[in-house]
Amino acid sequence: MGTPNPVYVGDYVSYQITVTNAGPGSATNVVLTDTTSNGLAVFVVTNNLGTIQANTSTNVTVQLIVQTNVALTNVAVATTATADLYTPPCTNIISTQVLGAAPMLSASLVGGKVQFTVPGYLGQNYAIQTSTNLRLWSNVSTNTGLFIYTNSLTNSPHRFYRAIQLPH
Repeated sequence: MGTPNPVYVGDYVSYQITVTNAGPGSATNVVLTDTTSNGLAVFVVTNNLGTIQANTSTNVTVQLIVQTNVALTNVAVATTATADLYTPPCTNIISTQVLGAAPMLSASLVGGKVQFTVPGYLGQNYAIQTSTNLRLWSNVSTNTGLFIYTNSLTNSPHRFYRAIQLPH
């Protein structure tokens, strides 16, 4: 499983890979090779897992930084030096959607009012949220793609704003 999915350029994506030995004997010299398509800081990760006893599993997490705005394909292949009489697929393929850069919120003062701009991506839903304590956030505006919101609420000594992407 890849998380998060979708992911933004510059963020981490993590792949949780489970290698299971269904038995009946131990699997020796188990090697997990994880290859991810372009767009990441690292392309191939090899893990020497040693011996995996019959009917047990081991988990490996691979965490990478997304560098370009292209869909990612992660391919994990497990091999062993032990003869494998039971040969289910030992390859797992996971796709991760990349959305580009995270939404950036900019602010300017226009006519005595604060104007916020979110240069979002077409088809993506965004919200501008406000808080007075950085713990509780409320939507003040939602829209799709690029949008501008003007806020005249200045009655709080501390008002914080952020932009987030909303689920589809």
